Amino acid sequence: MENNYTPRPVGSPIKADGFDSCIVGVCLDSMRIAYSKQKMIESLVLEKGMDWGMAIDYLSINIWGAYLGINTPIYLDDYDVIYTEN
Repeated sequence: MENNYTPRPVGSPIKADGFDSCIVGVCLDSMRIAYSKQKMIESLVLEKGMDWGMAIDYLSINIWGAYLGINTPIYLDDYDVIYTEN
């Protein structure tokens, strides 16, 4: 499995490499970085030429499913995507 995370000092937030444009906030309680899953998918589709399904599979296996301790980033489903598809 490839390493998609930036090395950091102990106790600092973890960033997913290549997805800075997908950051939507920071949890002030835990100081964990929050990413938009929708933006991450779109980033891989537009910048890496992946199709939608391939991007979701890649992110699910290599990024979203990884647990890196208490500073693991938060991956959010976009509200407008969840509630406007019905």
